[in-house]
Amino acid sequence: MNQNTTRKSQGAPIGTAIQPSTATPIRQKWNGPKAPVAGGGKRATEKQPLPEWVDIRRANHIFTLCKSTLYRLSDEGEIRTCSLKERGKLRGKRLFSTDSIVSYLESRASGGEKVKA
Repeated sequence: MNQNTTRKSQGAPIGTAIQPSTATPIRQKWNGPKAPVAGGGKRATEKQPLPEWVDIRRANHIFTLCKSTLYRLSDEGEIRTCSLKERGKLRGKRLFSTDSIVSYLESRASGGEKVKA
């Protein structure tokens, strides 16, 4: 290509630098202040105490059990739940007992324990 050929977008000959004042600045999207970290921003190495009751999202986050598994375990009586639904209302809030989920998982764990013959 010839050096006299002009760039279509900037109109400057090839090989010449574009002045910073003519370049459009890159704008970054600002998402507002950062959301607080769950657990009060404490270090990940510190062990956080579990709440007694959690909703389905928090139970999924803590124990990595899917929604259908948690409801199935509840229906089978393996874990304890509590429904906060007012009489006559269509919707409510179901809470899951973290102690019962931990107990269930401990009962299902087989690693590390020696089986007596």
